[in-house]
Amino acid sequence: FSIPRIVRFWTFIIGDVLSILCSLFVLYHVLFNRILRQNHGNYVNIFILCVCLIGEVTVIPTYLYFYQNADSWVRSKVFCEIQQFIDWSSYVIIGMLVAWSNIEKHIIIFHDKWISSFRKRLFLHLSKFLFYFHLFPPCTNLLDQSTMYCIILCIQFNYVYTIWETFVHLAFPATIIIVSTTCLLIRTIRRKYRI
Repeated sequence: FSIPRIVRFWTFIIGDVLSILCSLFVLYHVLFNRILRQNHGNYVNIFILCVCLIGEVTVIPTYLYFYQNADSWVRSKVFCEIQQFIDWSSYVIIGMLVAWSNIEKHIIIFHDKWISSFRKRLFLHLSKFLFYFHLFPPCTNLLDQSTMYCIILCIQFNYVYTIWETFVHLAFPATIIIVSTTCLLIRTIRRKYRI
């Protein structure tokens, strides 16, 4: 079963426009409301919204153009690598930031002095890793004009990279999100019950 291109096009365009409007609305209110802006818990949320907005205005329009002109659109290798980098790195960064945000909730509520340095180290590691392996891989990426991404990353065929990417950048943040949210809920309920 394949969804027709026109349906995918309109689904993407409606979702993207609504998402951009929603991101701008929330960013406006968080950035221009002093109380919300100074709330330490909102820093990660502001960064997540900015990363989402970058993807919404750069990657999604290329998908839309692909659905309209897939047969005639010839893209350069550099364009495809940059598109893939922005798309994948924003996906991974958002997962890591949501995981950190959940950990940060525990820290803010129960241990508010621990915050700054770990976040900086995490973001620096992640951005260097993604930048290097997606834009300067130790092998040759393959161009594939028939797909939306238009590139097959050669590094994906490396077993060590695939294991690292799967566990450290995908499974680990998902596990942290699930466990930390559950623990926070349990701790909050227990604390409320004690009070």
